[in-house]
Amino acid sequence: MLAERARTLLVLSYVRLMKNASFFLLFLLSTLVHAQNKFTFVFLNNKPDKAVLPKEEVDKIMEGHMANINKMAKEGKLIAAGPF
Repeated sequence: MLAERARTLLVLSYVRLMKNASFFLLFLLSTLVHAQNKFTFVFLNNKPDKAVLPKEEVDKIMEGHMANINKMAKEGKLIAAGPF
């Protein structure tokens, strides 16, 4: 039980570290490449009590999400998209 809790805490610490490292690297990259432009960074977290959607609805949402990502990339408005 204690080892399992320690492993969970270690994984959570690693995830936090990777999020911070990803943010720093993206910030550094954006500063070096486009110093005069404004950027928005978004980190999404899962809610443990999120609603479960039907597969058809999830597929429709993801199709629109990916279409938007591709559109922004073609327009030069997207530098990176995760997960990281």
